[in-house]
Amino acid sequence: MARTPSDGAPTSTSGALPESWIPEADLRLSLYVRLARIETDDALDAFEEELLDRFGPLPAEMAMLLAHAHIRLAARALRIARIDAGPAAIAFTPRHDCALEVAGTGLAESKGRWILAEVISSEAERVARVESLLDGFGS
Repeated sequence: MARTPSDGAPTSTSGALPESWIPEADLRLSLYVRLARIETDDALDAFEEELLDRFGPLPAEMAMLLAHAHIRLAARALRIARIDAGPAAIAFTPRHDCALEVAGTGLAESKGRWILAEVISSEAERVARVESLLDGFGS
């Protein structure tokens, strides 16, 4: 997971609508646009159900893309502007109006960002860790 801006789709090399799953380029593009416009968890869940109904089981790349979309929605709701997650650390950049407290979360504040210095080499594990941290903020 390279970066997740709260105002757009997350960027990732592994999250995608695989051509092998949906061969029609126009349909894939249409689905990407729809996904980018989703603004609620309920709408994202409905989109996932539609994909399952129309195309069958989700390939790993699509599951990752949906995970990034869930992160985008959670970050937006929590007023987090940006998330950077690499193998050595995860960094959250809060918006100016973010009122979250990070005391006791294991995150260190540095230059207006919250940093978790934790080695996580797998993208899937980083995504799960980001989801876990966002869930903790929301509780």
